[in-house]
Amino acid sequence: MTFNNHAGSTKSFPYVKDNELALQDIGFVPAYDPHYEEMEHGDERDIKLSDGSHITIKALDKDYDPTSRTAALNLLAEYHESGKLATGIIYINEKEPRFVDTIGLCDTPLSTLPESLARPGKQVLEEVMNEMA
Repeated sequence: MTFNNHAGSTKSFPYVKDNELALQDIGFVPAYDPHYEEMEHGDERDIKLSDGSHITIKALDKDYDPTSRTAALNLLAEYHESGKLATGIIYINEKEPRFVDTIGLCDTPLSTLPESLARPGKQVLEEVMNEMA
């Protein structure tokens, strides 16, 4: 904070630091241990979360059609009203290209690419900068 940064100003850095009010206590964040379970079609489970709360998840029924937009909207509305979360592929539009294909994502995980492929060369960076100018 540098605006009106002088003694006596309510906008000064010292004033703000002396009068700040913490909205949350973020002193301790417990380690998160994700828990994964295999579920059969139609199975429903109550899951206790690390903060003590619970959610109910239900795997989609075997005869569920993920290509039906109407079925997907109905399912989401039904589960929302009952406080459940659906797991599985809720909706897929086979007529549209996959998201990963539209953004040109490569098949190799980015974390495993060698630096020569992951880091653009000077010419590529100059082209990007010129496009933004």
